[in-house]
Amino acid sequence: MSESFTRIFTGRTAIVCAFAALGALLVSSCSDTPRNPGRAARRLVQAHGGARRIERLGTFTAKGYTRELTDTVVVKSNAFDVYRSGERYKHVMTRTSGGSRGDVIVHWHDGEDTWEWSARGGLRSVSPMELGLLRFRFPLVLSWIGEEGRAPEALETGPADGELHLRYRHADMLLSLVVDRTTRLLDRVEIRSTTDTTFLFTERYDAYMDLDGTPFPQRHAATYRGQPLYEYLLSVVEVRAELPDSVLTLAGSDTAKAVR
Repeated sequence: MSESFTRIFTGRTAIVCAFAALGALLVSSCSDTPRNPGRAARRLVQAHGGARRIERLGTFTAKGYTRELTDTVVVKSNAFDVYRSGERYKHVMTRTSGGSRGDVIVHWHDGEDTWEWSARGGLRSVSPMELGLLRFRFPLVLSWIGEEGRAPEALETGPADGELHLRYRHADMLLSLVVDRTTRLLDRVEIRSTTDTTFLFTERYDAYMDLDGTPFPQRHAATYRGQPLYEYLLSVVEVRAELPDSVLTLAGSDTAKAVR
């Protein structure tokens, strides 16, 4: 092989390698999408402060307002109190009427059954629906995906720019965690059923605030089968070490809020 041919061959090879390296660099710089689903899940947990801080969010109280989802132009807001400890949950909504307190509606989930009490309707058992899905909603879902041996089945880009979809399968449910690629924070969860093709529960999170170094969404909005289910904004959130059982059920202080 002549020396001139060797120089030409070596030069062409170097050019090809240089273009290949440049292409890889451009792909890497233009896309922050991790190729490994497990790595993407770990990044999501880290963006929310890490496993230890997320674990602290399992028990908290909050105050805010819930929006009445009606077709009217005037938007009505009601005082909304939240008490959560693991998969136990209570919220108290106080409706106003003519500038004064009106009906009070209390929902609570004891981990198995869901109850509702209102000043006008009394006590009744209700469908668990969104309260029965607590482990797959913020913040518990961030601990759930970090459990040993749990990994997403797939990592996909969403139909909208700037989204990543982490997909999990659990029993008869298909769970998608949609992540904002810019902030790496949880944008929403989507829960589907493998046995009921019409089932679709979605809860979206935004207006994140800093809660002792942990991003916490103030706005929570949900839909069920494509229809609005609820929307609330939390203005004050307090992390607790624990909540007594008396707080997580119907209390005298709840019923006292109602105007007879």
